Amino acid sequence: MALSITSGTRRGVKLQAPPRLMTRPTSQRARQALGDTLAHHRQLRARVRHARSLADVFAGSGGVALELLSRFPHLEHAWLCDKHTRSVLIENVKRAKLEAKVTTSSMSARLWAQQRRQQRLDLVFLDPPYAQAEQSRAVLDALHHSNQLSADALCILQSSPHAQQRPCPPEFEIPEFETIECKTYGNTRFDFLLYRGTTSTLTPRRQLLAAGLAALALPSIVFTAASTLNATQAQAQVSAQATSPEATIDAFFRRRAQDSRIPTTMVPPSRTDSSPDANANSSPNASPNASDDSPIIVFEFFDYNCGFCRAAYPFIQNLIARTPQLRLAWVEWPIFGPDSEHAARVALAAHAHGAYDQFHHAFMTHNGPLTTRHVESIAHTLSRSLGIDKKVLDRARDDPETEQLIRDNHQEARALGLRGTPSFVNKNRVIAGLPRTIDDLLT
Repeated sequence: MALSITSGTRRGVKLQAPPRLMTRPTSQRARQALGDTLAHHRQLRARVRHARSLADVFAGSGGVALELLSRFPHLEHAWLCDKHTRSVLIENVKRAKLEAKVTTSSMSARLWAQQRRQQRLDLVFLDPPYAQAEQSRAVLDALHHSNQLSADALCILQSSPHAQQRPCPPEFEIPEFETIECKTYGNTRFDFLLYRGTTSTLTPRRQLLAAGLAALALPSIVFTAASTLNATQAQAQVSAQATSPEATIDAFFRRRAQDSRIPTTMVPPSRTDSSPDANANSSPNASPNASDDSPIIVFEFFDYNCGFCRAAYPFIQNLIARTPQLRLAWVEWPIFGPDSEHAARVALAAHAHGAYDQFHHAFMTHNGPLTTRHVESIAHTLSRSLGIDKKVLDRARDDPETEQLIRDNHQEARALGLRGTPSFVNKNRVIAGLPRTIDDLLT
């Protein structure tokens, strides 16, 4: 089979096929269709836009990863793993002149997933032999338990549409992954799975699923990484995950305190007074440590379409009212798709007009999914009531600096190891999920 990269900066580069068809290379048509889907699908493109790391497991020729690196040059690094074809991978990486961006491995897929210790993965592509489809489930489970996936990771599983044994894990088998799209191109099927993180960040329905599985403790369904690692490997995993979290948090606070572009507000989000005094501290350029009466700073990473974030909102408002020294920094982290990113952009645009609190409150208290249509309707109403020129707001929403602020927030979340929303960061630690008491939030 003739192989070449079909699009992007390396279009036309010829690739070497594995000898004797040791693997089943993904056809050029399927690779191009996959790239088109990731570039244009409404729910997938936002995640791809913010992705920085890629893994191609069971890589074969490496064609899929090289195609994606060519088409999406913002991807910073890729890991290609195949225990049979590493020499082919190295040759194809050289042909594409992507040596600086690619690391290859000849380890087995599952062992690689258990032992790698680099940055968390944003995109994962798995194309196991059709007769060994269950390996996809094992790799996903290992990546989950070894903390190798970012909070907004997208996993793509390739299979045959006619295969009786599907590599796509049913929801009742691995609740941390949710199938959000399936596409078939000729003899190739792609399943797109969204990583929902630990059970503390799952939807209520999926939390119940996970809890039920834990209670049943079925060995064929509930997996533990420790069962596949020897004692030395397990200890290495624990050590790697526990590397200087205090230093990471300190560095985060130093960056945010000194960053003049900081997209946070330091006033109680429940205020609706539009007077200048009510929003004196709402500037996106305000430093979290700028106020002398704000000795306790807590950052919340949130998404407007996150149900747990909305559940936490009145709770946090109450804590702020009861704790005058508490200041909340609201960090826009849209991980639930284009609608969430649009809402974040509009909220950030409102910063310049001293109206972040009003927009934030309206978005957080919206009943039901917050779609782009709903965001624009709310923005139109608030702009008119607050005397803001909607056209100016739209220009700020679409400004590249606004996109860069959101990109920076994604990078901060990765650096902190956040797995989902809401996540709170104080000077001492990261709190995942909804805090129960003021002590949970501040200590």
